[in-house]
Parts: sequence; C-alpha cells; structure tokens
Amino acid sequence: MSSEFYDEDQAVKELKAKLKNIRDSITPLIKNGAVEPAAVPKNIREEIVQIFDEHGGIDLLSNLTKLAYSTINNWHRRWLYNPYIYRTPFEYKQRRSNALIRKVLDPEEKPEKLTKSQQVILPESSIAARIKQKITAEQESMVKKIKVLMESKIKQGLELDGEVEEQVKALYTQIQDSREVAILLGIDKNVIDEWVFDMDYE
Repeated sequence: MSSEFYDEDQAVKELKAKLKNIRDSITPLIKNGAVEPAAVPKNIREEIVQIFDEHGGIDLLSNLTKLAYSTINNWHRRWLYNPYIYRTPFEYKQRRSNALIRKVLDPEEKPEKLTKSQQVILPESSIAARIKQKITAEQESMVKKIKVLMESKIKQGLELDGEVEEQVKALYTQIQDSREVAILLGIDKNVIDEWVFDMDYE
C-alpha cells in the first residue's frame, strides 16, 4: 500500500482498539492465571489470529490473552486453511456475496488478496482453464468433487480437514504438480505442499 494513503496514526489507533476489545473479552475468562481455549468466543479468536498474522508478536499476544503459544499457533494454522473457520454460516454467505458483487461490478480490478474460500467460488482464471484442458475426465471429476466438499465444509463453518486433505493427495498423485492442483482447487500452493510433503517419503 502506498504511504500516501497509509495513515499510521489511524492504524495504531485501530490496533489499540482491537487489543482492548480482546483484553476486555478475555479478562472475565481468566482462571488461575490462564484461559481455557474453548471458552474464547470465535470472533475473539479471529481477532487474535488476524493480529498475529499481520503483526506477529506471539509473546505479547500470549501475555495479553493468557493463552499458550501453541494455542495461538494452532488457531492461526486453522484460520490459514479456512479463513471462515471462526465465522457463522450467515457471515460466510454475506462475505461471499460481497466478493462476487465486487467481481461483477469491476471484473478488471484484481482484489489485493484472495482467500482460499473466495478463490474456490470465483470464476476460473485463464490459467486454470488452460490447466483444465490438460487433465483427464477422471481428474476433472475429482476436482469437482473436492470443490463441492470444500464448499460444504466452509458453509458449515468447518475447517478443511483430513477428508479434504486425502482427496487432494489423491488428485496430486495423478497430476504430480502442486501448483496446478492449487490453481484448479483455489487453495494456496503452500497448503498443498504441506499436505503432500510426506508422500515422497512413504
């Protein structure tokens, strides 16, 4: 983002407000100097992981929330797999509708950052179309099946779990290119690489 449009004072003010909201929400949950992760509301979990994703500072966040490093890391990892993991189905649908409307009104404008979930529902790119021409009918069927499964889990507010991972691995076994699999499915290539990493050693 250009510094001409970046207001550092405003950014600091917004971050302070978010941290205060987290602290006010977490404080009543503290028992014996710690917080039970399951007791933290989902919207607060999302605030925590978004701040961690953008600014880091896990030691400061852990001190503020009384949550273990491992808890914050685990929440962050799940959020990377599914950015809607801490949203209700209604919130997901609302966000998805906004993304589609924006795409239709200004199709030439490329969003700054597409989440995995948004990429799944947006029209296929020309690159994806070219890759799709190369794959077999069986592989195309696998892609459709995985996308349906992913959409179902996201709408239910569930993470992309082992069921999705196993089907992605099966597709990768046939295509043998994590970048192409990532483009076809709309999943970050790093996620695909992590899922298939151990396959070369089996």
